[in-house]
Amino acid sequence: MKYCSDTWFLIKLYEKEEKAIEIIKEIRFGKGRLIIPAVVYTETGRKLMKRGVSLKDINAFFENLFNSNKIEFIVIDKSISDEVIKLCNSFNIAIMDSFIAASYKLFDCDFLLSGDSDYDLLVKHKYLKRKSW
Repeated sequence: MKYCSDTWFLIKLYEKEEKAIEIIKEIRFGKGRLIIPAVVYTETGRKLMKRGVSLKDINAFFENLFNSNKIEFIVIDKSISDEVIKLCNSFNIAIMDSFIAASYKLFDCDFLLSGDSDYDLLVKHKYLKRKSW
């Protein structure tokens, strides 16, 4: 199973929520893979810092996460940007969510890990599949 992470999932993981931990175990010890778009990394860090988490602790969280060759950090490139333009125009969704959805699509993910209802239209149009709890 190949997953794409939304900020929601990484926050759940930081909070050590059981279902998030199960998915990370599946990725680390099973056949799963995870991509984390750069915008998700940035937004997660910002949200954790707003909660009072130190930059040192945020960096330690991400270092531990990226300590697996099955978890990949995705940078924004022209192909992702081109897909974002199409998504924003076709579905009128926020640019941040478009970057995440475009990463999901271009990296052939099976599920987007997100509890965000902003993706409902993309799910309805079968652009992506979402997994949440």
